[in-house]
Amino acid sequence: MKFLPLVGYLHVEACIVLAFFAHFAGGFSVLKSGDLKAVILQQFAGLSVAAFILLLPFPCPDIPISILLFVTYPLISSLFGIMLGKRIYESKIKRKRSLFILISILLLTLPVIFDLGFHPQMYHYNHIFGGVLNPIYDEELALRIGFFAFRILTILWILLLFYSLNLSQKYHKIGFGITATLLLIAYLNLGNLGIVTTYQQIEKGLGTKISTPHFDIWYDASQTKPKVAKRWAYEHEKAYESIKNKVRFSVDKKIQSYIYPSAAIKAEITGARWTNVSPVWLEVPQIHLLNETQSSMQHELAHVFSRKFGLPLLKASWYIGLVEGFAVSLEQEKGLPKPNEQLAIFTAEKDFIKLKSNLKAGLSPQGFWSGRGAVSYTQTGAFVSFLIDKYGIEKIKKVYAKGDFEVVYQKTLDKLLEEWILALKSTKKRLKQENPKWLTAAKQFTKTRFSAPSLFEQNCPHCIDIQQQKLEKAWQYIQPFHPNPDTTKAIQLLKDNPLGATLLAQLYIHKKEFRKAKTTIATLFAAQKDEALADVAYFEGRKTVALQLYKRLLPQIPYFARRTKANIHRRIYTLSNNLPFEKIPQTTFLRYEKALESGNLATSKQIAKEAFLLAQDDLLKRFWSEKR
Repeated sequence: MKFLPLVGYLHVEACIVLAFFAHFAGGFSVLKSGDLKAVILQQFAGLSVAAFILLLPFPCPDIPISILLFVTYPLISSLFGIMLGKRIYESKIKRKRSLFILISILLLTLPVIFDLGFHPQMYHYNHIFGGVLNPIYDEELALRIGFFAFRILTILWILLLFYSLNLSQKYHKIGFGITATLLLIAYLNLGNLGIVTTYQQIEKGLGTKISTPHFDIWYDASQTKPKVAKRWAYEHEKAYESIKNKVRFSVDKKIQSYIYPSAAIKAEITGARWTNVSPVWLEVPQIHLLNETQSSMQHELAHVFSRKFGLPLLKASWYIGLVEGFAVSLEQEKGLPKPNEQLAIFTAEKDFIKLKSNLKAGLSPQGFWSGRGAVSYTQTGAFVSFLIDKYGIEKIKKVYAKGDFEVVYQKTLDKLLEEWILALKSTKKRLKQENPKWLTAAKQFTKTRFSAPSLFEQNCPHCIDIQQQKLEKAWQYIQPFHPNPDTTKAIQLLKDNPLGATLLAQLYIHKKEFRKAKTTIATLFAAQKDEALADVAYFEGRKTVALQLYKRLLPQIPYFARRTKANIHRRIYTLSNNLPFEKIPQTTFLRYEKALESGNLATSKQIAKEAFLLAQDDLLKRFWSEKR
């Protein structure tokens, strides 16, 4: 019953299942009776009943989309199966059913290899089951023009099979010729029709390339300032060096980094809307990112490095938990508790024993993707981090491809999991002793993060909360890459939206509408409120007051809120040194905060010097002069 929400309503997953079975049911029926008209009526009647039943409990307002999917998925696939079966029925071949199955298997497998094995895309269209529109974590469907072009292609195949039944008739012969010509033209223009995505299309669509020693970074120059692009390049190289130092080898080819200006453009080109990806199985090492590279660039880059010790051809592992866990373990600081800290804080003493079975399940594709995303990534990241910290990076490279823990570690997986759980218990004890006053806040944070339901726990996995949609649209309006940035429109979307109160306060501050900002700030939590009031003082020009407020705020921030602490450090540093705040990346002060936390004063001073040079553009100038 776990998968019921995905196939229990008339949405894309149910339509894929219906299309698959309708193809075979239609083909087998016509192979048995040979009565084309009767089988078509029978199939359409059965599918209509199924659609009506699936629409009855429908929890989404997406009924028009559901009907569109029903027509383009099972109805067309059913007709294709019927016509293929009828053509085989009319032939002189003896083992007709076997031929139908063989052709269907080839159509199920070869196009997948062609599409995903040779093209930088996260979608696949198929004559039999309709296709996969986007990655599993993208809730909003990527209904691209290419999908509809492909289903027209399927209809052309249906017509070709129909006309081939009686080529002795003049009109059938003409129809066959026209259809065959259209099919030939279509297959010669798969990229132009959007049925596949090519590197040339991506590079032409983005238009501009900036090169560094290890990257070709493609972006849209019409929506990105040159300084922003150079900063991206700088951050790419910093991330590369960080991972290289951890894994102790370099990537043997230049990495292609594609940075898309909006989720809509990214979905139209690659099929992946919000999900950043690194298709490691392709020959060219590459990462595909949505404009803001800070949050997951290093995660995707870790996947690129892991290609070296993945399985042949796949360049990854069938143990998806090791794939994602390795990437999580190499991520940069995100201003959150570390994965092992999150698990230790969240897990009650009596529930530690459950982590063993949960992690074992999470190593497999089914267990990983059917679980809650935050839990799956955090669990596997914590486990891989433990293995690296205790046994070193070399052993994780050896176990990565095949998951043969006993051969590599000379211990069973169960034994390693027991050691890991003991380490988590020790972490929980340490956190209780060192940071008791922040533990409550940390528990609330992890509870909120881990309670986000998986696709299989939602009434409808593709229903997107209206307030969340407004928040995401508002974010787009205020980004510098937006073709028409509009703070006023963003504010209108955020009014009376509890999810966007913090952003709304920040927008009022930047527009110098301080009275409205203070009204909004009054609705925030204590720490958010204090930080926002300090920001008000900063932008009102009361910099001495702002500096005092920031310094007073710093000790109140929970130890795990590293991103917030880094931001306050950045404010204090720029105010104290009279430097432009916006020129210093937050990532610089995340590293500064980490150095301070570990007591490494020498490193913190070095990072502070780097921040000073960044603020004056000296570091970027030096970086580019050295790379040319």
